[in-house]
Amino acid sequence: MNPLIVALLQEVVVPEIAAVIRAHFNATNTMPTDAQILAALGTDAQGGIAIGSAWLAAHPVNPTPVA
Repeated sequence: MNPLIVALLQEVVVPEIAAVIRAHFNATNTMPTDAQILAALGTDAQGGIAIGSAWLAAHPVNPTPVA
């Protein structure tokens, strides 16, 4: 498997899922359903996409070199 994909799974996906489960359990004292986890991840993904898009807009691929 591609090392980048493995790193993304280990460093982003798994901790994000754990955070969703932990937050739901702390709030309700019950485990979330699969649907609740997927819904929360979808909401978090949209926020992450917005942050990433803003960062990319502020950091062009070919910036003008500073002399």
